[in-house]
Amino acid sequence: MRETADSERFLALCGDPAVAELALRQHGAVSLAQLRAVGFEDGAIMYRVRHGRLHRVHRGVYAVGHARLAVRGRMWAATLIDSRAVLSYRSAAAAWDLCAVPGRLDVTMPPGSRSTPELRVHHVGRLESTTLDDGLPATTVAQTLRDLAAVEPVARLVRLLARADQLRLLDVAELQFPPRARGSRRMRAALDEIGLRGGDVTRSELEERFLELVAAAGLPRPAINHVVHGYECDFVWRRQRVVVETDGAATHLTATGFERDRRRDADLTAAGWRVVRFTWRQVTREPDAVAGVLGRVLAA
Repeated sequence: MRETADSERFLALCGDPAVAELALRQHGAVSLAQLRAVGFEDGAIMYRVRHGRLHRVHRGVYAVGHARLAVRGRMWAATLIDSRAVLSYRSAAAAWDLCAVPGRLDVTMPPGSRSTPELRVHHVGRLESTTLDDGLPATTVAQTLRDLAAVEPVARLVRLLARADQLRLLDVAELQFPPRARGSRRMRAALDEIGLRGGDVTRSELEERFLELVAAAGLPRPAINHVVHGYECDFVWRRQRVVVETDGAATHLTATGFERDRRRDADLTAAGWRVVRFTWRQVTREPDAVAGVLGRVLAA
């Protein structure tokens, strides 16, 4: 119902169904190239500008019917300047719902493009981009976070990573830098701060840390990488019917990994096993708490 009302409103403002459709899809913003593509000649475009049906936002980009665009419309307008432009840095993070929208939008464009008072233009050699649900072009979550690691302090990067993790948008394996690349040190520090190290933590290292914890607590040694009910499990106490999984970020902090782990846990629970999960941070920073929980589970 609302989409129909918005379409009718844009049609009334611009007087053309094709432009109204564009404006509806792009939150009120259209480009000069798009107007020409639907049959508008330059004289017709200028006529609509003079009569307030189109309002210039950037060079070659217009708002339909009114001068002020909402946040999403501003984002669209920024990417319509060039067919290869994508939202990036903090603006891409905002589009992914990782942070608030900055006052000056960030956009990555081909070489030769320049920043303006409204836009901060970036040029990068390697660009990983995608389109969001409404078609808005933006850098991927991984590229957005890598870009921000080069310019943001660790404390702010920690908040961005935590939010991406909360939304199940984070894949730590995609956040790796060459050792001396700009931002690599901040990224490692931020991942370690929130316990999401994992891209640089091997499975054997995590297993060794956990086994050391078990031995120090005087608990019985488990079977390692043992198959239970068709699943290879990290640690198994068969007599107690207990399974412990130690989660390294690289393999578990993705939407696919999250769903897979929950399906696996449900199957094991239905088969009569108790499944307990501990993270890298818990194993390395809270060993006493982990040992306490595990001891109580094994004794139950």
